[in-house]
Amino acid sequence: MATIQGYDIAGELTLDDLPQEGLDLYCPDVSPILAGSGLPEPLRPVAGELHLVRKGESVRVRGRVTGSLALPCDRCLELYLLDVGHPFTYLLLPLEGQRFKPEMELTPEEVETSYYEEGIIPVRSIFREQILLQIPMKGLCSPGCRGLCPGCGANLNREPCSCAQEAPEGPFAVLKELLG
Repeated sequence: MATIQGYDIAGELTLDDLPQEGLDLYCPDVSPILAGSGLPEPLRPVAGELHLVRKGESVRVRGRVTGSLALPCDRCLELYLLDVGHPFTYLLLPLEGQRFKPEMELTPEEVETSYYEEGIIPVRSIFREQILLQIPMKGLCSPGCRGLCPGCGANLNREPCSCAQEAPEGPFAVLKELLG
């Protein structure tokens, strides 16, 4: 098993670079691939590792990205740390000759299948996709986050609202005036 410690994700890895016994890649910092994604810079490096085994034209990939991302909370806008680190697997196949049908339903095996073109293994894309997949659709600093006041903008986790508390007028407010 060949190993490359400190693999530079700016480089290219080709199918011909993969020895028959497999290749282990360790990238101490894959965070530059997040540039332009709209995410804040990670506070510390996000590491990535891949284990690649070639069988003919297909490549079996096992890997993991590990680190922490500082993300804004969707309720209060404060930054919080999100740990990433789930393992993943792929089967890489050559894109040439593949036929895709529009709106076809994927099997579980096809979900874990990706493609490479012209013999180039998409290491950067694999790491980027796996990091982005671990970011929640609605990120919260804590389950009990109270968010921001829509009136004065106060962070309700740190300070009380300074807005005048008015009872909301409902459709029966006119009836209350008749009784009063």
